[in-house]
Amino acid sequence: MGPGWYRCHRCRRKYTVRVGSLFERSHIPLRKWIHATTLITSSRRRLSVRQLRRLLDVSYHSALSMSHRIREAIGDETPATFACRPSARG
Repeated sequence: MGPGWYRCHRCRRKYTVRVGSLFERSHIPLRKWIHATTLITSSRRRLSVRQLRRLLDVSYHSALSMSHRIREAIGDETPATFACRPSARG
């Protein structure tokens, strides 16, 4: 067992701090997850997957997966295609 691994005293299984969170079963570093979470939750407008990919320097698939997990965790149920946009008429 390397650094970051713990052992349950009751069942003797190994686990990390990621178990049971949206970061579980992801090979993306935690600092990129935290950065993505900060970007998504603090943006005034909905952050696109392409912007997230460029800002974090990850693949499109990774950015899409991160975006879905983060938005599901915070309860953002508005799909990108139906997001409210300000009308040009005012």
